[in-house]
Amino acid sequence: MSEINLKPAIRKSYWQFFAIGVAVLGVTLWLLESWLREPELVPVTGQIQYDGKPLSNGFVVSIPTRGGLSALSALDDEGRFDLSTNGVPGASVGTHRLTVQAYTREMPPRPRIPAKFGSVDQTPLRLSVKKSAANHFDFQLDESLKFAPNDTGLNPN
Repeated sequence: MSEINLKPAIRKSYWQFFAIGVAVLGVTLWLLESWLREPELVPVTGQIQYDGKPLSNGFVVSIPTRGGLSALSALDDEGRFDLSTNGVPGASVGTHRLTVQAYTREMPPRPRIPAKFGSVDQTPLRLSVKKSAANHFDFQLDESLKFAPNDTGLNPN
């Protein structure tokens, strides 16, 4: 009987497995890097008024409608906000729902505005954050603002 030499076939299969392994590792690292990459943030500022007066002693939270990291800011004495994401100034580009909460300074604190403004599902407030824009939003809140079911939302003043 003649002998069959299997060594070249075995070496060839090792190289194929090695090449496939390197390719899988490369794709995995690329996906992991893109997943961990911080989103591009742009400055977002604004002012909130309720019944014609600046809203203070509160905060705003901006939630992207297509997913991603939320941005938040305290309201100063003039009702102004300056959004930050994970402690970094700015918010991600896209449409956001804006929630607002403000409380009295007395104990126990009581809400100063209707609860709908603090609910992600009920807030009528939207931000359209753009990459190359001023991204300054002024809102005049009052009882008459209704829930906006679509993401085009209200036009800020």
